[in-house]
Amino acid sequence: MAGALSKISVQVLSKDKIRINFTLDVTVQSLLDIDNYIITPITSGANNVVVQSVNGLANDYGLTHFVDLGVSTISIDSTYRIEISNIYDANGMVLNYLYANFIARKTKTDSILNFIPSNYGVGIDSVFYNVLQAIAIEDEKMGGQDNLAPIMVPATYEVWGSFIWGTFKWGG
Repeated sequence: MAGALSKISVQVLSKDKIRINFTLDVTVQSLLDIDNYIITPITSGANNVVVQSVNGLANDYGLTHFVDLGVSTISIDSTYRIEISNIYDANGMVLNYLYANFIARKTKTDSILNFIPSNYGVGIDSVFYNVLQAIAIEDEKMGGQDNLAPIMVPATYEVWGSFIWGTFKWGG
């Protein structure tokens, strides 16, 4: 059965996490196989990249339009190609040989993590990491400046229930 027409785009979230956006809704179950993804360096001398984890959030129908890949460290300013196969759309049609080129870049998440003490758990699956990433993604959507090196400076803390709310300053 021929696959439906779909395109993908790649969003670099950090040096070890990328997001694949699909133009069609795809089944989350078909996204979870690490072997469905191949990342090849195009730039000479760039690191070989291996997909280490796959995370997708499903709606009530088991569908999504994006997936996050935990990857081995990508080389900043290098070009890569990702190829995806054996993904199924909402109608059960197989989507084979989806591909996109992307340039690895240093993100705000990477910049902030450089200032975090080593005794904090900041792996790609930690809550802290994902909150920083969400803030950085939303900042870019609102037109945040890529050339502004973010520094997170704790200003005040207020404890409310089991959450700690803080005021943070972005600046260079």
